[in-house]
Amino acid sequence: MRRVRSTTWIGRCSFLSLGSFLSLGSFLSLGSVLGLASCAGPEVSVIRLIDPFGLIVPAQTPVRIGINRVHVPLPPLFEPAPWHSFQNTLWKNLDRPVQFEPLRPFQMRQHLREGRIEFALVNAAEYAELAGDPAIELVAVGVNPGGTSQRRGLIVTDAKSDIRSLADIKGKRFSFGPEGDAVLHVAAVDALARGGVKLDDIAKELLPLPGSLQHHVSGLEAAKAVAFEPGINVGVVDKMVYESWPEQGGSLLPLKFSRGLFRVLGETIDVPELALVASTQADPALVDTVKQMCMGQDDKTRAIFSPLGLDRFASGDPEQFKAFLPIARKVLALDEAIEEPTPSKIE
Repeated sequence: MRRVRSTTWIGRCSFLSLGSFLSLGSFLSLGSVLGLASCAGPEVSVIRLIDPFGLIVPAQTPVRIGINRVHVPLPPLFEPAPWHSFQNTLWKNLDRPVQFEPLRPFQMRQHLREGRIEFALVNAAEYAELAGDPAIELVAVGVNPGGTSQRRGLIVTDAKSDIRSLADIKGKRFSFGPEGDAVLHVAAVDALARGGVKLDDIAKELLPLPGSLQHHVSGLEAAKAVAFEPGINVGVVDKMVYESWPEQGGSLLPLKFSRGLFRVLGETIDVPELALVASTQADPALVDTVKQMCMGQDDKTRAIFSPLGLDRFASGDPEQFKAFLPIARKVLALDEAIEEPTPSKIE
């Protein structure tokens, strides 16, 4: 029998057993939990607060979707997971439970092969570990608020620094986004390499491990380090986010950014948005239903995917990832046995 467990968003998504959660009754009443649910909004049930991945075993066989929670923006305390609206909408439209299961890409690949999970939601770097597997099909690719299915990163420096080109980065500390992030890590490393800067040329960190690169939990934290933290003068930011900032202004307290805080040194290549992939063992009718729901172009669809940084999804084509995949495989040192992308396209 599968172990019953639940999860709660406290800090960085600590996982607790159901028994551990119930033991909290010694200092947290049920009324308090209901109060938190009420504060989180009318659509957020108690069960969603303690089980955002939907891992409490339902009576009906659920639709399972793999997701790497490391690369999905974390919500504020006691707010639902970013995929909460997507999960609820699928659950309602399919009249069937939907579970988002936290998995690493290599786990997703095996579970998709076996048909244990029907879908996975992955970024472009994670897709590099799945592409080429005949048991995995590319269903759709996200469309961001800019109306495209691609993003770019900008290599930036503190506007007050004396760094004028990528060559000046050598010997400096560099502020990356989350490790494995397609834009803020993988594409940034590639942009530096094309500018003649190797990872060995970047000053390494003492913490958390001596000799490590500096990674932040989000792009905004990376930008904050460049703009306001002493000793860190260069890093990478999302271009779309950068262009949304005002021309001038900005402050540490309260935290506000402006384009005037930075000097742009270079750009990354275009990186595809989040991809929805499916197991070839999944029911074709189910795959088509989910795909059509993701491709809506109304305000309701935008509200569903907004927490994931998207407006909607569009039909995916492996060709969209062709330029990025070899870069991801090189930067992340992925298994050389992974072949070039040949997954079929679902019309």
